[in-house]
Amino acid sequence: MAVTPARTASSWAANASPSSSARAERNVHTWNEHPDFELMCEPRLSICCFRYRPAGWDGTRPTSSGSTGGEEQLDRLNERLMTAIHADGRVYGSNAVDDGRFGLRACIVNFRTEAEDVERLLAVAAELGELEQQRRVV
Repeated sequence: MAVTPARTASSWAANASPSSSARAERNVHTWNEHPDFELMCEPRLSICCFRYRPAGWDGTRPTSSGSTGGEEQLDRLNERLMTAIHADGRVYGSNAVDDGRFGLRACIVNFRTEAEDVERLLAVAAELGELEQQRRVV
């Protein structure tokens, strides 16, 4: 199935689908296994909040003010990543703030979406996240 621009990721909880539980489990596993992302909370229905946390992130890079903001830096990185994802157009997501932390949000409602779509969302976000890190100091 071809992925069109601005199409959301895969469905892990297609409402009323007998396989929604299995999809949910498979797609949560996809997020958990990716080294550059973390779930911000357990997915609910068709919504998953996650954020880019590059493998090896220690939050010790100095900010423009000279402080090492850690979580604040990660929030700013995810804000820039969200903007980059929208500008890129290959995938679509929105944002969420959970417990004061900025993250990315996928709300998947199309019954035709597949696991490959979640993988594509993560691949594109990881690619753009790496570019954002290289572009400037968090």
